[in-house]
Order: sequence, then structure tokens, then C-alpha cells
Amino acid sequence: MLYNYSIFKTLHSQLLGLLLMTWVLTSCNVTKYLDDAKGERLLIKNTLDIKSVEKMGFSEKASLQYELGGQYKQIPNRRTWPFKLFQRRVWLYHQFDHKKDSSKIARFIIKKIAEPPVIYDDAKAQRTAKNFQNQMIQRGYFDATCTYSTKYVKDHFAKVKYNLVIGRKYAVQNVVYESSDKRALSIIQENSGGSAVKRGSDLSALNFETEKTRITKLMRDKGFASFGPNHIECTGDTVGTNTNVTIEILLPADSLPHRIFTLRNITVFEGVVPDLSTMRQDKHVDSLYFATDRTEFSIKPERLYQEITIRPGQVYSQSDFDKTSRNLNSLGVFRFVAIRPALVQDSLSKDRLDVNIFLTPNDRLSIGEDLVLNSSQSNNAVSRNLLGILASVTLTDRNVFHGAERIQTDLQYNVEFNVASRDRFIFSQEFKFQNQMVLPRFFDYFSFWRTAHKLKLGRTQLVSDKFYGLLKTDGESRISGNYNYLNLNAFYNYHLINASFGYELRHNEHQYSFSHLGIDVLRPEFAGSFTPTQFLKNSFSNQLFTGFVLRSISYRLATKQNRFGEKWTFLFNSDLSGLEVHALNKAWGAAFGKETWKIGDLNFAKYLRLDLDATYSREFREDLIGALRMATGVVAPFGDSRTVPYVKQFFVGGPAGIRAWRIREIGPGGFFDPTVSQPYFETGDFRLEMNAELRFPLFWWLKGAIFLDAGNVWLLKPDPERPLGNLTWNSYKNMAIGTGFGLRFDFDYFVFRADMGLPLRNPYPSNTKQNKGFWVPNRISKLQFNDLNPNIAVGYPF
Repeated sequence: MLYNYSIFKTLHSQLLGLLLMTWVLTSCNVTKYLDDAKGERLLIKNTLDIKSVEKMGFSEKASLQYELGGQYKQIPNRRTWPFKLFQRRVWLYHQFDHKKDSSKIARFIIKKIAEPPVIYDDAKAQRTAKNFQNQMIQRGYFDATCTYSTKYVKDHFAKVKYNLVIGRKYAVQNVVYESSDKRALSIIQENSGGSAVKRGSDLSALNFETEKTRITKLMRDKGFASFGPNHIECTGDTVGTNTNVTIEILLPADSLPHRIFTLRNITVFEGVVPDLSTMRQDKHVDSLYFATDRTEFSIKPERLYQEITIRPGQVYSQSDFDKTSRNLNSLGVFRFVAIRPALVQDSLSKDRLDVNIFLTPNDRLSIGEDLVLNSSQSNNAVSRNLLGILASVTLTDRNVFHGAERIQTDLQYNVEFNVASRDRFIFSQEFKFQNQMVLPRFFDYFSFWRTAHKLKLGRTQLVSDKFYGLLKTDGESRISGNYNYLNLNAFYNYHLINASFGYELRHNEHQYSFSHLGIDVLRPEFAGSFTPTQFLKNSFSNQLFTGFVLRSISYRLATKQNRFGEKWTFLFNSDLSGLEVHALNKAWGAAFGKETWKIGDLNFAKYLRLDLDATYSREFREDLIGALRMATGVVAPFGDSRTVPYVKQFFVGGPAGIRAWRIREIGPGGFFDPTVSQPYFETGDFRLEMNAELRFPLFWWLKGAIFLDAGNVWLLKPDPERPLGNLTWNSYKNMAIGTGFGLRFDFDYFVFRADMGLPLRNPYPSNTKQNKGFWVPNRISKLQFNDLNPNIAVGYPF
């Protein structure tokens, strides 16, 4: 039997169109479910108009809009692109809710997609207006007022506009502390310098809450264990917009002065809720008592003793209790940690506390495996149409020597397929064997930190007392040994072995990493079919990377999202190789004659590399996020080295960089070689990169983004093989600029990303007769699909 394919295709298209139109029309007709007798209307829009007698900039007003966004009592149903005009989510709610259909699809739709209709409620609009007014009063705008007006649209819809007039801000004129408890008053007055409520500060509830928290912590650190915010009362006397504030410390209910408590017995229980009759092991370490219901302690009591900062006989300090909790949790071997002080039931010891510490051990061994689709954003040179699969297995022992020492072993295999090629379907293969042991204590490597702590630059200590103290108490030692094999077909392969010793330190939003000892051995080999340039021959050879005093430093600052939806991330990395070898080699040459050291066929790599990366993001409303990033770095050789190792040079392009070009496709500077085909290998000594991205919701778990990327890499010195590649005063002309759009499949536990980059400006001028400039002509009017550069990745680019 023969079929007419064109007729079948036409009928198929018409059927799909009919189904889509039917779904759209039914999605739009959700008003039939409204109760007209009750006058029900769908709320479709909220608007907030802010007015101030004082000048308010756009940024300040936008921040205030974001802050007040959580005060709405009614928010319209989401109507996401491309069905912005239709109440699709409400329609789905009516189709699947209140029915006996309990299938997985129905439950998924109700949980993830559908939304109950938001029926306009005038009482909730009143409460919303009251919320806005109260929120501004809490911030110190005591004359703030908010009204609202409702506009009915057709027969079934409503819009609400809120008009907020915030008036003038009230400020603190003077602050006075008062209390009948002279001892408490003396402590607070002596430590008033850090107060959030001071002359000129905003008369806001936030400042008063901050001050109550500060005073409570101060008092509890001085031994007043039962002191709380309820013992603090703030009053004020206002004249105009200035207020004289009185902060009074109230007495306890018995009208006696606050008591200072001292610690008596401290007992550490490991295992289940303690029953002393079932304890199978116990031990005293100094003045602390340890007991367990197991045949042996999972962690040596002597090790736990070092992490517990409270001792019998000490005056109660909340900071010491908090630090003990952090220390025990950071060991990573306990599922739960509970510290419970209790009053001693003895009339002669009414000012004393007994402390019980309960520890529930975690599983010692764990095995994890992962299988993900990955992108080509590693240090590999890549082709255009690559799909990568990474399989990994991780084995972790959290307590290998019964001192909370952690050993983690990772096995990874990564293979990339060139789906556009039949000759080289397997584009690259990579195998990693990584081992790391973390010791939860600090060893001063060759007394490096003690010496640095004693040194001064003028009157400033090279390492401050505070940082040195944190490193000794919170620092962790890290020992690692890794092997990496990479085979990039028709280009190169290499073996990389490295070992290192250093420290990790985490403190609040700050994270530090120091590597003192670092040794890497790199053995590369070019494929027989690939002819390397002189630049590649010089920078990609058998090399030994060394560091014996300070190989690398890393610092990361990641702030939490503030009340305006803003977050900052700052990264700094340094990498130094060969400095000690160079110094010894120079001394050897001065004493015994000039000689360049080598170990077999390995050359010592001598370079210094610095990286900076800063990111700012802001959530304007739910899932609407803007992000800005700027990254720069420089790497330079020293001593007798003339080039920086290829694996340490900078590159741009790819899913995590300038997405309109592939990894290593452009640069350095204005250099361009049209004869080079994939894989690309262009690198440089200096990098400057800027990115901007706007992320927005589409529907379900799908999100969209539009982005703008710019940057390039340059050489620090001219290279005859790569003309126009070095950094000069006119290098700004070599900035590549690209734009594009992307989709983010956000599945909560991971994000799969697909971006399409479009070049707007090349880093080199065009040599065609029609165009001699840098900008790509007729970019939009003559856009073709082949002009787009696809990028596939897991996770956000920054």
C-alpha cells in the first residue's frame, strides 16, 4: 500500500495546530470556574508606586521594591512565556484537582505546574497595604502611609495598585544606657563602641534588633547564661525627626541582679541517649569525662578533648559553647551534636552548671557514584560538536586513624564523542585517580607561619594575630597525590603526576587554601599527524613543577544574599613554581660555575601566575536574576625560562567564558591564522574577560537567559609566529564581543545548560573587500544557524 507523504505531513501539521489551538483556548477560558454570584475575579496584576519627599535613586527604589515584594498577601498566578496571555496553570489545576486521578502524571502536574486560582480579596489588599506601611515604619519612616486602588478589568479580572508615600526618615540623636544592675550596666557601657544604635543611625527596628542581639551575646559571653533579649527594653523621645534613645537592661523576674554562672562537670557521651549502666567504655581526659555504649570509642577522647573549648571551673561563655559545637560538627564524623547545660540541683551550687555533650556517630565509610553529561570546559582543546560522558566513583573514609582523619579517593573516566565526525568519533579520553587525606589539625610547616607572624611591614604584621590564631585552631592539613592521563586524538596526550601538602581554613564567608609543598611531573607527547608550532614545542615539553615553601594561595569570599537580593563572590588564586630551585641554582652557579639544573629529561618550570575573578548577582524578583562577572589574570616566566608552560597559560572561549567562540579559538590579541582548523590551541599570558547575563523563568523547570560576553588573551612579549598578539596601549581594540541566548534545565539537584553564542565583534579586522572593520556586518539581517556556536554544560557559567 502506497502513502502520499506530503499529504500525510500536511494533515499531521494541521492536527497538531488544532490540538494546540484547542489547548490555548481552553487554557484561556478559566473564568467559567468563577462564582459570579459571589463576584469572584482573578487577580492578574499588582503594582507598587513608591513616592518619597527625599530624593531616591533608581537603584534604591528597585532595592526597596524587592524588599517589599515579600509583603504581598496575594500574588497573581504565574503566566510564563510563551503563554503569557493565558491562565494555563489555573486551567490545569481545574482539570486535575478534586479528581480521583492519582496517577504519577496527575500528581506531577498538581505539584510542579498547576496553581489554584488567585481570587481577588479586598481584605487581603488592605492587609498588604498595612504591611507596606508597617515595613517602612520598622525602617524608621514613621510618617509612611500606603493606600490602594482596585481596577476591574472586563467581567472577571482585577488589578491592584498600591501607593506608598514613605515620608522622612527618623534618626537617632543620642543614646543612653540605664539599669538597676550596676554590674551589667558597667559591662554594656564599656563595650558600647560596636553598637548599631548610635548618633546619626537610622531609627529602625532592624538596628534595634541588631543591638539586642549584640548585648545578649556580650552578656552571655561574660557568664550571664540566662540573659536574653527579653531583658532589653528600648524607648525614645522624638523631637522633629530626631530621637533620644534609652536602652534599659531589665532585672530578672525575681528583681535580683543577673547571675554569673560557672561550669562544674562536663560529660561527653558517644552513641545513644546515655544510660550509665550500659556504658561499656569510659575515660577521663584531664577534667573531662568521656563515655560510650560501644566496645571502643570511634574517635579517641584525646582528639575530642582538643576540639572542646569549655572546661570545668570556667565562667560560662556562649562563644565557647558555639565554637565547641562548630569544631565537633566540622570533624564530619558525627551525624548529630548536642550540647546541653543544666542547672546544678544543689542549693549550695545555685550559680553552677553541668554540661552534657551528646555525639551520634556517622557512618564511617561511604561510596558515591556519578554519571553526568559534561561539556568541554576543562583544559582540553575541543572541537565543535562534542558530547562528553563522565563516570566517577568516590570512596570516603571519615575516620581512618580514629582521629577524624578523612581519606577520599576518586576514580574518574571522561570520554568525549565528536558526533559530527566519522573518522575520529572518540575525540578525547581522560582518566583521573585522585587521593586526598585531610587531618583536622594544623602543622606549622618548617615554622613558616610562626616566622611570618613575627615579621612586620613597617608597623603592620605580615600575618595578624587574629588570622594566625584562626589558622592554629581551625586550620586543617591536606595531603594529596593524583595521577591524570589525557589523550586528545590527533593532537597530543600527556601523563601528569602531582603531590602536595597544605592547609584549608574556613571562617564565616571566607575560605583560604595554602599549598606549601607541591611537585608536579608533566610528560606530554604530540600525535604523529600533528605538526606543532615552535611556540607549542617550547611551552609543551617534559616539565617539573616545584614548590617547597609556598606553592599556591587561594582565597574565596562568597556572601549570602542580602535583603536586596544581592550576592558577591570574589576569587583569588596564585601559582608559583621553581622559585626555590632558581635561588639554589643561582647560588650553585656563583660558587661552582654556571649550570642549569635538570632532572633527567625534565626541565624545571619557573613562573608566577595570578588570577582574579569577581561576580555580582541580584535577584530582582523570583527567578529573575541579573549577574555580572569580571575576570583577569597574568602569568610570567622568570629565571632562565622563556615561556610559561602551556597548561598554565590563559585561554578564552567555551561554555564558561566567551560563549560565541570555542575554547582556545581566538587570541592572542589581534592574531588570526585562517589555516588553523580544529582543535584550537591559542593561549596567552594575560587575560581580561567580562560577562553579563539575565536569567528568567520560562515554564516548569525550564529557565532562559540572554548574555553578553567580551574579552581576549594577550602575550606579554611580541612573538614573530603570532603577530599582533602582544599587549599594547591599543589592545582594547582586540576585545572580542559576543552575545547569545540559552536554556537552563533546573532540576534542583543539578542544572543542565545549553547556550547558543553569536559573535558580534572579532578581535581582528576582517580582510574582505566588503568589510575592513572588527564588527561582523549584517549580523542580524543575514543571521544563519551556522553562525551560532553551541555550548553544553552542567551548572551555571558563573
